[in-house]
Amino acid sequence: MAYAGFSIILPLLRDIFQLTRARRFLEEEELEELEELTTKFGDNFPRYFPERGITRKMHSLIFDVPIFARKHGTVGYFSEQAGESLHKLGNAELITLTTKSRN
Repeated sequence: MAYAGFSIILPLLRDIFQLTRARRFLEEEELEELEELTTKFGDNFPRYFPERGITRKMHSLIFDVPIFARKHGTVGYFSEQAGESLHKLGNAELITLTTKSRN
């Protein structure tokens, strides 16, 4: 049953993350799709993995993310990934500054 669960859950997560990582405002159809996908995830995870509990992050994904997306029209603009990507730019700049100061 676990394999069947993975084949259901993983595509749902992939599709959810594509919508929540998009750094743009979502179209109405995408907001509806996000609500549908998170509901399906919330329905199917306990069905296929009854020995596992719903974690706090899963709860947020199922219930809070769709509400947040509907209220703000996006999740991607506020996501952790957007901020984390700045580390790479900052580190590259520090390397450039350090290299220049040694010359």
